[in-house]
Amino acid sequence: MKMFVKIATLTVVLSLIFLIVFFIWGESLTLPFTQQKLIDWFVTIKPYAWIIGISLLVSDLFLPIPATPVMTALGAVYGTWVGTFVSFAGSCFAGFCGYFIARFLSKGMLSRIASEAEVVQFKGFFDAWGGVAIIVSRMTPILPEVMTLLAGLSKMKISRFTFALSLGTLPTAFLYAYLGHTARSEPVYAVIGATILPLAIWPLYITLLRHSGS
Repeated sequence: MKMFVKIATLTVVLSLIFLIVFFIWGESLTLPFTQQKLIDWFVTIKPYAWIIGISLLVSDLFLPIPATPVMTALGAVYGTWVGTFVSFAGSCFAGFCGYFIARFLSKGMLSRIASEAEVVQFKGFFDAWGGVAIIVSRMTPILPEVMTLLAGLSKMKISRFTFALSLGTLPTAFLYAYLGHTARSEPVYAVIGATILPLAIWPLYITLLRHSGS
């Protein structure tokens, strides 16, 4: 239970860091990247909008740039399948960046917050539950970045991380690309999907985390 509390605390701390960055710079950064503005912008630069889309998805790891409007805009401009592919590539690349950055920093950070035995428990937790947690987190706000960092800190096996990241990202990328593609005729569905649906996944994640600590 003690290790569970530390994992939960670390998750909350990382989430708060992302939230603080959002509250400080979020408005100035998100205003140019609202869904309709992104669609209008991508339409004018369609031949290379996919590069911008991938760059924005990777930037979400460091800056409060919302990922779901980017995925939705890619679907609106390129269609469901191409939009899915580009969103999947960008989101996975961002996940790998977070994983390897945290893995590089893991030794010094973990030694400050946990004993050697607790580090073993932490790694055991991710061996058992990390894959599921990563899959579930991919459709939520903030948690995708947090979970990739935790996976890197725990030195989760790269093969397991890759599988979980891909399995969680693919349906998410498809969903938002599809919503973007249908947004032109049914814009209300895109708005609902891009805002309400990610928040609805949070209770499932909390339930999973509690169950893992029982």
